[in-house]
Amino acid sequence: MNFCRTYLLFLLLLAPRIVFTQNDTDAPKLGDVSDGNRSVPVHLIDLYDADTMLVRPGDQPMLPFSTKVTCGKCHNYAKVSAGWHFNAADSNVAHGRRGQPWILVDQKTGTQLPLSSRDWPGTFKPEHVGLDSWNFAQTFGRHLPGGGWGEQSKRDSPELFWRREISGEFEINCLSCHD
Repeated sequence: MNFCRTYLLFLLLLAPRIVFTQNDTDAPKLGDVSDGNRSVPVHLIDLYDADTMLVRPGDQPMLPFSTKVTCGKCHNYAKVSAGWHFNAADSNVAHGRRGQPWILVDQKTGTQLPLSSRDWPGTFKPEHVGLDSWNFAQTFGRHLPGGGWGEQSKRDSPELFWRREISGEFEINCLSCHD
C-alpha cells in the first residue's frame, strides 16, 4: 500500500514536469503559418537601418530597421509624409474639414483640452499649452502612425535635436497599415 502511494505521488509530481518541459521551440510562431489570406505577399524585401545598412538577424548591435530608408528605396517618403495622416503637425497645411482633435487630459484638475495644429475652431495649438513635438509624441504616440511630431523639425530645440540623435526618429510606420 505504501508503495502504491509513493508511486502515485511520483507520477503526480513528474507528469506535469514532463508535459511542461517539452520543447516548444518547434511550435509555430506568429508569421510562420498562413493567416488565411490567399494573396501572395507584395513585399519580400531587405530591411535597412537609418544609416542605410542592411539589417540581418544576429547583427550586433541589433538596430531597428528604418521605414524611411527601407520603404524609401521604392516609395517617395517625402510625398507620403505630406499626406493627411502624417502632416498634422504642420500648421502651414490647409486645415481641411474639421476632424477629431487630440484630447489632452489633466486628471488632477479634471481639465480636457482639444488640441490641433490645424486651424479648427475650438482647439488649442499644442505649443500654446507647452507641448513641443517631443512631448506631443510621448503623450499621444500610441495613437500616431509616425512622422509629423515624431520627426525632426526646424522648431526643435538643440536639446531635442540631441535627444533624437540618441533615440532615433519616430518615422512613419508603413507597417501599421501595410503588413
